[in-house]
Amino acid sequence: MDSRPGCENRNGERGKPLVTFALLGYNQEEYVRAAVEAALAQDYSPLEIILSDDCSEDRTYEIMQEAVRGYSGPHQVVLNRNAFNHKIGGHINVINRIARGEMIVLAASDDISIPTRTSRIVDQWLGTGKRVGVVHSSCFTIDRSGNKLRKLPCPCLSALNSLAKTASGNTYVIGATSAWVRQLHQTFGDLKSDIAHEDCALAFRSLLAGLEIAYIDEPLVLYREFVGSSGFYKGDGGHLLPQQRLIFLERARNDYQQRLQDLARMPNSAIQRIVRKRLHYFEAALRFESGAPGLRELVRLATLTGVPGTLRLAVKRLVNQRRDARCAH
Repeated sequence: MDSRPGCENRNGERGKPLVTFALLGYNQEEYVRAAVEAALAQDYSPLEIILSDDCSEDRTYEIMQEAVRGYSGPHQVVLNRNAFNHKIGGHINVINRIARGEMIVLAASDDISIPTRTSRIVDQWLGTGKRVGVVHSSCFTIDRSGNKLRKLPCPCLSALNSLAKTASGNTYVIGATSAWVRQLHQTFGDLKSDIAHEDCALAFRSLLAGLEIAYIDEPLVLYREFVGSSGFYKGDGGHLLPQQRLIFLERARNDYQQRLQDLARMPNSAIQRIVRKRLHYFEAALRFESGAPGLRELVRLATLTGVPGTLRLAVKRLVNQRRDARCAH
């Protein structure tokens, strides 16, 4: 075990690529021990396991240390604790710089990966001749106590076959099940630190780079639903409250700013037009969320997003106001 970022890797089985299993933690002391045990139980080798804490305010990092103390199994274990909270995008940037594996398998500290998860991902990746940039799977959702709830397949499979559809919509892989080739970071560089939807960013990067996205229709992760960042989208009966809507729109704007940043590295004029149009839409939506714009600003927004889009946003603002009033009572 080595707690130094950038330590040397052990030699693995000849001919098999080194893979990194990255477990990201932040304020998950209740669940992290089970997540670490699942990481250590992965049956793939050679495997580098990075246990990385994003400056938690609870005992998450201490539990990580306890869980691997005395570990003598086949995997190399790297402990990392960020000096300050990087948030999701920044934390993944840290992992991309520390990792030595050719592929990085992501795991959250409140989820549980089944022992064959990494092996199944690598088999899928190698089976395509490494033409894949991202591999993801279905999962089982679980509650806070670990009880299985339902199988959750990826809802965006058809769109993930098209760069244009991925550029224009809220198209994502299930982040809790994702893995990506480190080549994507080498090609595009760091993610924006304020990115919350790394699953959208990774899917876009893969397709923009001409790499496929592979899906395994097999639950390889027990995904703890409505805990941590996923709990944000629970809402009130499906209706996001004003502060939630504001955060959602800011996150969506950041997603499209990230795509423009990636397009600067790998230009595609047709895709850039799509991304700019969607970025303008979310910027306009943020403006409506903060209050009704005046006539002059309405004209400016209509120029950017089109008259139909601006009218839809105006109607949506009225609908949300009525729903907010009902929820308040």
